[in-house]
Amino acid sequence: ALKMRTAEENSDCAAQRRTMGFSSNHGKFFCQLKRIFVNFRARSKRIKHNTRQGGGYAATLLRKRLFAAGAAVAFLFLAVAFRFFWIQVVEGDALRSRAFGQWTREIPVTAARGEIYDANGVLLADNAAAYAVYARPNAVKDKRRAAEVLAGLFGLDEAELYSRLRLSSSWRGAG
Repeated sequence: ALKMRTAEENSDCAAQRRTMGFSSNHGKFFCQLKRIFVNFRARSKRIKHNTRQGGGYAATLLRKRLFAAGAAVAFLFLAVAFRFFWIQVVEGDALRSRAFGQWTREIPVTAARGEIYDANGVLLADNAAAYAVYARPNAVKDKRRAAEVLAGLFGLDEAELYSRLRLSSSWRGAG
């Protein structure tokens, strides 16, 4: 609140400026500081007086601050809970399909390397296309059907593939 100074306060500040030997600008500054300090002391005395008498000024303020802090914590908890719900329920199918897309991917086959011969011209290393099939048995839901399809594609024994898919560790086989 803006408070008008009385003529008495103005003359009191002017007298102090003259006796202390300050210029008018410095004196005004010190008068303003004194006024702020006096107002602060008076306000703090009112708060202490109301608190001692049970006036509740400080207690009401404390309750308001505690309520605001509790409301902020509750809001943050609800925001996190809503985000969990959104990820699990609303976007669950889309995220599941993206995860599956990250599990399976095509890896390009690089160009064939040169053949390696020894000093006599005998072929030591040749280039031949070779592909590998990798299966994680715990990720295969229908092991019988997977063994049937893989045996048909690669010309392998279906019973052997099924027995390997039933194992708990991963299996790597060439096609």
